[in-house]
Amino acid sequence: MKNSLNKAIIIASKIHKGKKGRNREPAILHPIRVMSKMTDNNSRVVAILHDVVESKKISIQELKDNGFNDKICKAVDLLSRKKGEKYFNYIDRLKNSKLACKVKLADLTDNYIRRKQYKFASKIDMQKIKKYKKAYKILTGNSLKSAIKHF
Repeated sequence: MKNSLNKAIIIASKIHKGKKGRNREPAILHPIRVMSKMTDNNSRVVAILHDVVESKKISIQELKDNGFNDKICKAVDLLSRKKGEKYFNYIDRLKNSKLACKVKLADLTDNYIRRKQYKFASKIDMQKIKKYKKAYKILTGNSLKSAIKHF
């Protein structure tokens, strides 16, 4: 399984290469932070790969062809929002997978923290923060703010 994690890190690094995230930081830092919150190798692999399919540079079939097992590929697929899919339909679609849900919660928490840290958050940031809170509540029944204390 460690080989799968190494392979996943290499794939994610190639796909995120040259891209910038919030605060102009390298985009790969987000999946690395999400991965660092995971406690087992399957969830680490899914966490590092959670944004790669949405990039349109790799498909689920290509992940399978690279040797990732069905459990990992299914979770990454669930975490990949489809073109035209409404956000909360996407959240409903992934909520029944323990593995996808675990990664999504860490993803939401990291996104929330990164947007919340800016003193002068834009209107878009505030809308996204509200969306993250609602998604977290749907997935856990709990408040995202209370979860931050444990993150």
